[in-house]
Amino acid sequence: MIEELLIKAIDQIGKRHFEIENPKTRIINNEVYDLNYSRDKTEPENNFVNYLVAHYLVALDKKDVTEIEECIVFPQAQLYKKLVGKAENEQLFNDFEFSNGLMPDLVFHKDQTDSCPGNQRIAIECKIDENLTYTKFARDLAKLIIYISEINFQKSLFIISNMPESTIDQYLKIFKLKYNSFTEQLKKVEIWIKNFNDELIIKKL
Repeated sequence: MIEELLIKAIDQIGKRHFEIENPKTRIINNEVYDLNYSRDKTEPENNFVNYLVAHYLVALDKKDVTEIEECIVFPQAQLYKKLVGKAENEQLFNDFEFSNGLMPDLVFHKDQTDSCPGNQRIAIECKIDENLTYTKFARDLAKLIIYISEINFQKSLFIISNMPESTIDQYLKIFKLKYNSFTEQLKKVEIWIKNFNDELIIKKL
């Protein structure tokens, strides 16, 4: 049910929240206002996630989450979780720089101190970047695996925008070849490709 509401929410996100560059002007009631941002680029994932949560709650129609889930789960942005450090994840920790904790862009879970698998529903990473490199892609995909393996999330979603599907397929092929020991964890990961005005593409790994 959470995934269905997320899809509805993504469809409601406006064009400028799929973009990286800060807009120069804003039109309100046919009046044009200059926007004096301190920098040309914003953190697009932050904007995207904020609106994703807002539209998710609207799609939920103000119902309590407990009405649609077996346990109490809440959307929370910028969660901090300590890592267990399982031996089977050693390759990922060696190849990517992770501190002693991770912060997914958005999670659906019971609370920050609860690692019970039944209460850890979905961890989400977003990349709203037309210049997404393989290195950045691989690091976030590794994080999604770790959320499942170390913090007991039932599922991870990787939402990517402004990138062609063919490039994502190429990145995914490289990752799978190098990290073939994580096949089972990847089965619990989905990549959602959503470019503005295009249909959502869901890749089950």
